[in-house]
Amino acid sequence: MRKLLCSLSLLAFTSACNNNSLSTSTQSTASKGKDEFRTRMSQGTGVFRPETLKTATTLNLAGNAIASTKLDEHSGAWSWVGFDTTQGEVIRADADLFVFAKEFLKKNEVELGFKPDEVLLLDGGIQKPYPNSRMITLKRQYQGTEVKGAFINIFFAIQADETLRLSELVNNSYGPIKIVGVAAAAIDEAAAREITGVDDLKLVEKRAVVSPQLRNGHYEFSYATELLMLDNETGEKITLTVDNASRSIHEAYSNRVYETHEISAETYMSSYVLKDLITRPLEFLQLTDNNQNLTTDDKGIVDTDIQKLKVILHNTKNNSSIYSASNKSAPISFDITLDPSKKTKINFGQASTSGLNVYASVTETINFAAKYLNKNELKLIENGFNSQVDINQSCNAYYDGSLNFFSQSKDCANTALISDVVKHEWGHGLDDFLGPTSRQNSNRSGITDAAYSEGIGDILAGYIAKSPDMGRGFFLNDPKALRVLSNTRTHPPANKDEAEVHSLGLVIGGAFWDMHVNLAKIYGVDLGNDLASKLFLRHLITSDRYIDAYQAVLRVDDDDNNPMTKSPSYCAITQAFSRHGISGGELADDDCTDMDSSINVKIDQDLADGKLSLVLSAGGAAKIVGCAGKVNSCKKGASGFVEFATSDGDDLLTSKGKRKFYAAKATIDAKANPEYTFFSLDATGAAAVRVFGASARAVRGG
Repeated sequence: MRKLLCSLSLLAFTSACNNNSLSTSTQSTASKGKDEFRTRMSQGTGVFRPETLKTATTLNLAGNAIASTKLDEHSGAWSWVGFDTTQGEVIRADADLFVFAKEFLKKNEVELGFKPDEVLLLDGGIQKPYPNSRMITLKRQYQGTEVKGAFINIFFAIQADETLRLSELVNNSYGPIKIVGVAAAAIDEAAAREITGVDDLKLVEKRAVVSPQLRNGHYEFSYATELLMLDNETGEKITLTVDNASRSIHEAYSNRVYETHEISAETYMSSYVLKDLITRPLEFLQLTDNNQNLTTDDKGIVDTDIQKLKVILHNTKNNSSIYSASNKSAPISFDITLDPSKKTKINFGQASTSGLNVYASVTETINFAAKYLNKNELKLIENGFNSQVDINQSCNAYYDGSLNFFSQSKDCANTALISDVVKHEWGHGLDDFLGPTSRQNSNRSGITDAAYSEGIGDILAGYIAKSPDMGRGFFLNDPKALRVLSNTRTHPPANKDEAEVHSLGLVIGGAFWDMHVNLAKIYGVDLGNDLASKLFLRHLITSDRYIDAYQAVLRVDDDDNNPMTKSPSYCAITQAFSRHGISGGELADDDCTDMDSSINVKIDQDLADGKLSLVLSAGGAAKIVGCAGKVNSCKKGASGFVEFATSDGDDLLTSKGKRKFYAAKATIDAKANPEYTFFSLDATGAAAVRVFGASARAVRGG
C-alpha cells in the first residue's frame, strides 16, 4: 500500500536553522523602517488619484457651450469639462481671468463639488503653456487648510483677434469635503520617527494639510501633517503625509529619484505534474550587491539602479529562509542581472526551482493566513519557519519546527515542487502555533490531535487552491490526487486503516470542504471561500481537537454572543459537520434556512402608489424569490410571491465582479406589504433568506 502524503514527528521538535544575515552598510531610506513606510516610499508621490472616470451626457449649460463632461465617480463631481470654442462667451484679452474663473465656478459649484471661496490662485498660477492658450491654476482649501494634491486647471483658447474663450476645465478638487470629529494634534518629529521606524530622521519643516484617501469607492478626508524630514545617515530628504488621528502614512517620497524594478519567478500554482507554471512577484525578497542589502516590497518591487544582484531566499518580512540540504549554513542564493525593461523574470530552471517554489508557496500561505488572523493572534505572520529542500531521501515531507522537502526518486517527485505539499506542511505549523495549548502560548508542542493536524494541512491547501484534490503528482508523474477532501468519511473510524492519522484527517477535511461547498452555493465561489476561510482559520484559536471543531466554528460565526441562538450560517455548517459525524449529534433539516447577508435590494422603478420594481444582487444564488411578510418559506401562490431572474446587473451594486444580479418578473406592492422576505435558491432549490422592510430582521429557519 502506498504511503500517504506526509509524516509528522510529534516528539522530535528541532530548532529552525539559524539565519545568517548579511551585515548592512549604508542603504537608501526607501529600504529602511516599517513595512507601511517602505510600501508608501515605493509608491512615491501622487497617490491621490481617482480609479475611474466616466463620460457623462453631452450638455449645453449657462451659455458656456459645455459640450462634454467626465465624472469622477468617487465624488460625483465633474472631473473634466470640454467647451465648444466656437460657441462660448467672448472674453476680452485684458480681462482678469481669476475673477472670470470664480464667476464660472459659482455658476457650477454643485456640479464641481466645491464653493468658489474654497480656492486660491496658485503662485504663478496664470500661464501661457502654448502660443494659442492660457491656463489658470487654482488650489483647493478647506476651512483655511490646503487640501493635499487638490487643484483646478482652467484653459482658455486664444482667438485670432486675441480675445479668449473657455476651452477646458480639469477638476481635481475631490468634490464635497466633510470631516467628522475634533482635529487631533499634529505629528511631531518623535512621532514621525516612531511611525516610520527610521530613527535617523530629523524634522526640517512641517505644515497642516487636509488629506484625501480613496476608500470603499469614495473619498474620505482627514486632518494630517506634511513633514519634510532629513535622514542623517543617507542625506535624503523625505516628505511624509501622516493622518493626525490614525497616525497612518498617507504618502511618503524622497527628494532622490530611484529606479524601481519588479522581480518575479516562474513557480507552480499547484504541482509540476499539472504543468501549471505561473509568474509570481517575489515579495519581501532579500537582495544584495555585497555592499548593501535591499528588499523587494509586497509587489516584488525594489528601488535600485544596480544591474547585477545576488538573490537570497530570505523573506525579510516573515524572517524565514530557504536552505538547501547540501548547505545548511546559509540560505540559497544565486546571481541575477536585472533586465533593462525594469521587469526581471526568473524563468523556471534558471535558478533553484525547489527553493523558489517553496519560497513562493510559503509567501502565498502567509498572505492567506494574514487576511484572517493578525500578527498578535499568529506570530508566524512575522516570525515564520525556515525550510530545507532537496533532502537526500524520497517520498516524504515533514514539519518539525521547520519545513522539510525530499528529493525526487524513481517512485516519488521532489515534494518541494508540489505547492499543495508545501502549504500542507505549513498547516502543521499553523496547528502547532495556534490554539488554546499552542506553542506560542506554552512553548511546548501545540499539536495535540495528529489527525486534526493532518486535516488542517489539507484544508489550508484546499482553501487556498479552491480545490478538494490534494497532492497531485506526489508519485512521480501521477496526476491523481493523493487525498480528496470531497469525501463521505465519518467519525469514528470504521477500521484500522481509517484510523491512520492521514486517513482520519479526511473526516475533518471533508466537513470543512462540504461547508465550503454549502457557503459557495449561497455566496458564490469567491465570497463563499472567503467566509469559509475566515471560519476555518479563526476557529483554530479556540480548538485543539477535531471533535471540538464544530462548536468552535459556530463560535466564530456567532453574531449575537449567544450560543443558544442559531448563527447566520448555522445550516451550512451543521449540515456539513453532521454529514461526517462530528456535529455532536446536532442535525439540520434539509430545508434548514440560513441568512443570506449578500442580498442587496435596489428600487429600479417607483411606479407610484406603493408599486415598486426591484433589482437584487447576491453572491451566488441560482435564483431569488420573495414573499410578503416575515415568513419561513416562499412558494408560488403565496402572498406577494415574486420571482427574480438573473440579469446583466447594475454597476452601482457590483463588488469587483463577484456579484450576480436579479430582475423582478413582477412588481411588489410595498404599500400593502411593507415587509418582504427574500430567499436565495441554489440549483437544487435549497434556500438562504434575508428580510427587508420597516422592521426587517434575519429569519433563521430549520
